Order: sequence, then C-alpha cells, then structure tokens
Amino acid sequence: MSYAFDWSNSEMNNPVLNSPRPCSHGVNCTYNGDGGCAFVHPGEEGTGRRIFSARITTVNGNQIWQKATVRLVNSGKKVDFYERRRLKMSWPEWLEYKGLSSASANASANASANAERVSTPVNDAMLLQQRQKKHKQEIGNMLFVKVSENMIAGMPLLIAEGSFRENMTAGKMTGMFLEAMSIPELLTLLQDDNALAQRMIEACDVLKEHYDMQ
Repeated sequence: MSYAFDWSNSEMNNPVLNSPRPCSHGVNCTYNGDGGCAFVHPGEEGTGRRIFSARITTVNGNQIWQKATVRLVNSGKKVDFYERRRLKMSWPEWLEYKGLSSASANASANASANAERVSTPVNDAMLLQQRQKKHKQEIGNMLFVKVSENMIAGMPLLIAEGSFRENMTAGKMTGMFLEAMSIPELLTLLQDDNALAQRMIEACDVLKEHYDMQ
C-alpha cells in the first residue's frame, strides 16, 4: 500500500498532537464498526500533515483553549478521511460511495505519491536543506505551544514585578529561539522545562531592554 506522503516524522507523531494514523490493513480494511475505521487509508489521506498551534477560540459564546493538534491537509480541498468520518462510513462503504475498488484506490494513491516525488526535482543538498527547514518549522510550532503555556502561567508575576512589556509575546520569543538556535538546541527546549524557562527569562530581559529603549 502506498500513501501520498511519509508518516514517519517523529514530531508529527507525538501522541499529544493526536495525529491521524494510517490503517495497518490499508486498502484491504473491512472494519465496519460504529462510524467505520478510525484510521487513514491510501487515497483518502490528502497531500500532507500540518501542526495547528494551540489557540483560544469561541464556541457557543464561550472562550475555550484548543490544544495543538495535527491534521491532514489537501491544498484547499476537502480531505476524504474527514468526509468519510463525517458520513460515518466504513472503508468498503466509502469505496462503494465513491464508485471505486480497493485496487483502483491504491493505484490512485500510488500515482499521487509518484507525482509528488517527481514533480520537484532537486539535488540532495537542496532536499536536505528543505527537510531541515521543514523540521525546524515543525519544532517551532510545538515550541510555540510550550512558550504560550509558560507565558500564561508566568504573566501575573511579570505584571506584579512591573517587568511585563507589550512585545513579550509567545510568537516573538519562539521566533528568537528559531533564529538563534540549532535543531538539537531547540529539541532540548522541548524536552527540558528548566532549560526552556531559563531561555525565556533571558528573552524577556532582551525584549524588556529593547522596548524600554524605544
């Protein structure tokens, strides 16, 4: 079985991000329980995965905190996986609904995956650079969540001390870390709360000094 993209990215697969996962049975899945198979099959996965940062949103007039999550995307089009789940169809029912067979679904997925691979011919150095840039962006998305949580927790103390400045935002701090630090250093911040706290204190000092000089 073949998918349009690689599922092996360890950051995307972090359990806290609740990323959709591929079905171990692929196009041969026959599970027909309530709502159908909750896993993704070749041909319904879209074109990639994206981390959506944590945010505050309004639902029925109430503000709620949405955790960061990974979702499938498809260049502005609907992702079949979510449409199938919305309709509560099993994989075989979805194939019948779309007028497809498991073989044709797999062939379509193979064609999409091949097109993805050959449509952007780049040399090894460029490919490595692209992967590193993407990797850093993904780390930045997860780091932003942790910085946001720390800022929310530490805001009262900063305000009480008179140290808070308007430019002390999670986005600003995360951008500073991404610009100044290597991927291994950024991963350390994700894994070590004390190291992140120390870096955030240093960033606050820099931002306070810059703000006060204006």
